[in-house]
Amino acid sequence: MTWHSIGALGVMAGMTFVGHDDPSASQESLVGSWIWVESTGGFAGMTRTPASTGETLALAFTSDGLIEVVQNGVFQRSIPFTATPGTDAGTFLVSYAEPLFGFATQTATLMGADTLTLADPCCDGFAYRFVSNR
Repeated sequence: MTWHSIGALGVMAGMTFVGHDDPSASQESLVGSWIWVESTGGFAGMTRTPASTGETLALAFTSDGLIEVVQNGVFQRSIPFTATPGTDAGTFLVSYAEPLFGFATQTATLMGADTLTLADPCCDGFAYRFVSNR
C-alpha cells in the first residue's frame, strides 16, 4: 500500500498549529515524537488506521527545527521547519524546506500535550490524528 492510499500522505510545505488547551503554545509544544493513529476524510469520507493499511508513521519535531519522518519503522528523511504565530492566539504557520504531506499548508490542533491533529486545507482533504510518544 502506498502513502497516497492512506490519505495522500506524501508531501507538504507548511502547517498551521492551534493549541486549544494552551493559548500561549509555541513551536516547543510540538517537540517530541508523534505516532499516527488515524486519518479520516477524502471525497468518500474514509477512515484509515495503521491496522487497516498495514503501515505506520511517526513524526518527530526536534528543538533545532527539524521534522523527522519514520515510515514502517524506517527513517525516511529529516526536513527543516519554522513556525510563526498565526492571526489567532495559539496558532502558528509552520513552513517546511521541502514538501511533506501533499499540501502547502495544514491546520494542526494540539489537544493537551498528548494529541495532535493535522488537517489538509482542501475541502475533500484528510485529518491525521497523532498521539504523543514523548
